[in-house]
Amino acid sequence: PSRCSSRKCSRSEVELLDPWGDGKAHESWLKRAQLETLPDGPWKDRRNWCAQTVHSHTGRTCRVCATKGVSSSWGPQSQMILTILAAPRMYVCLDAAASAGWRWYARPRSRAHDHEWWPPQSMCDFYEAQMGRSLELPLSTTELRPLLDE
Repeated sequence: PSRCSSRKCSRSEVELLDPWGDGKAHESWLKRAQLETLPDGPWKDRRNWCAQTVHSHTGRTCRVCATKGVSSSWGPQSQMILTILAAPRMYVCLDAAASAGWRWYARPRSRAHDHEWWPPQSMCDFYEAQMGRSLELPLSTTELRPLLDE
């Protein structure tokens, strides 16, 4: 895992940070995407992408997603995160969350997926400046849920 930010922000820099995301994916996502196959298309097409892509960690496509429909639930907790991100008081839709810099990978594991989340770089920088600590990325769904409440 990588740190959310590599340096402390000054007070004036904190005031300029966009906690909702400035459109930039987190640097750890960008580095990881150079090493393994990560999804970069529309989130609504994630099931198809997962079913058709040879995943770096398994060397094969996802058999689970091949049997699911595009709108099938990702499971209660991860589906809740997607619902929160697409809520009217958040990003309104998943495309807007992705445009803000959010990244998400449903990593196939046997008959399920481990969901990995990367908030936008500016959101992580803002979090670190406000909370005085950095995040270990990627976040699991369980780790992300309470942060969305803060």
